[in-house]
Amino acid sequence: MLSPTVTENEQQRKIGEKLITIIRTILITEREVEELKITLAENIRFDISDAFRAIDSNMKGYITSQDIFRFMCKNGCSVHQKFCDFWIFTWSKGDDKLRYQLFLEFIVPRYDRDAAMQCIVRKLYSETGKYKLSFYLEEFVAKLIFKEIDYLRTIEIEKMNLAQLVEWKFTTVFKYVAGNLPVIDKRCLDQLLNKYEIQSLTQQEYNMFLKRFNRNEDQILQKDEFSDAIFPSKELIKEMQPPRDGFQEYVLNHDQQLDQLLGKDQVNDGNDFVFKPEEHKIKLNSTQKGHNIQQEFIPQNQYPNQSTFKQRDQWTSYQQIADLKQDFTFEFLTTLNLILVLITS
Repeated sequence: MLSPTVTENEQQRKIGEKLITIIRTILITEREVEELKITLAENIRFDISDAFRAIDSNMKGYITSQDIFRFMCKNGCSVHQKFCDFWIFTWSKGDDKLRYQLFLEFIVPRYDRDAAMQCIVRKLYSETGKYKLSFYLEEFVAKLIFKEIDYLRTIEIEKMNLAQLVEWKFTTVFKYVAGNLPVIDKRCLDQLLNKYEIQSLTQQEYNMFLKRFNRNEDQILQKDEFSDAIFPSKELIKEMQPPRDGFQEYVLNHDQQLDQLLGKDQVNDGNDFVFKPEEHKIKLNSTQKGHNIQQEFIPQNQYPNQSTFKQRDQWTSYQQIADLKQDFTFEFLTTLNLILVLITS
């Protein structure tokens, strides 16, 4: 129900402005990220496998959110662990591990086929061990990941503001864009932009928008795809939901929502980055003097015997070796598959 001081026309105008902000944020980020990817791809010393191994420092064969967090801190980027989790979840398509194949899709340019081919072919014919990822290129990879994490943080705030504005009524937003149509296409978005005297999207800009959310590789957005594009992530909503208070009351509390989303007490606004483990709540296996590090407590009577520890460690080592072999066995096939896609498209 609208507030007595807010007319229906004003409500419609606010919805349109929020939608345009979301579209603009998506397009700006996609352009900037593509430029960074092309710059990396054109550098003759950049190797995708080296970048993957720089993040997967323990050689597990996959990347976790903890790997991303350590890699970003190492390169002077202040990020929140929560958004490292969310970034991994997004690019691993719902998993908590980012395999090499999906990392390849993330780091290769999407819209410049020549640069993508150059990067992939260089990987196939590069001499093993000839180059190691330089400090400069490592920082560049961190900058690319930071741009994506910052996009997730920014876009989720805008999505939350829109959801609060329409009181979580998805149909209201969908009908505002699609009208009487069952799907959303380029014409619908162009009409929305033209209503606010903004020029229509080019085909490449429309493709950039679709790349973020389109699951079927077609030129339209279904209702569920549009829901992913416009409404807050389910993963962040679950994390933000308090255990006792009502969810509806919680999400309408704007200040509390932003504090949870941004991690207000974790933000470092200064130019100098100071890595403090106790502020980022890293769990270590041993205590360190001067740091308040959280550890799990195990009662004395629940400790397994020494042989159990050895069996568990031996099994873990075998499992890591098996995962590593599986990932890098498919690395060559994945690279060839991408080349075939680029050639046939």
